[in-house]
Amino acid sequence: SAGTLQYQLSILGTAVNQFKIVFAVSADGTNAVGLYSTGTTYAAGTWYHVAGVSNDTDMRIYVNGALDCTPEAHTAGIYNGTADFAI
Repeated sequence: SAGTLQYQLSILGTAVNQFKIVFAVSADGTNAVGLYSTGTTYAAGTWYHVAGVSNDTDMRIYVNGALDCTPEAHTAGIYNGTADFAI
């Protein structure tokens, strides 16, 4: 809901070989900037280490330690909300 968005790391898609990782952050708690993975083809039954990084310069997605996106400029920070953390 409005005023509670901070960050999100999720999966978009329903077919294993069509998944995309989505990393989104919000600077104001209401509007979010999203970034999608681009290079990895995911396989059923395989584990992947996924990380979304925002460093006050840009946003990035790493899969198994390798950059898996075109970095997206983001200098506005992440909203310091009070909503519960959810997995």
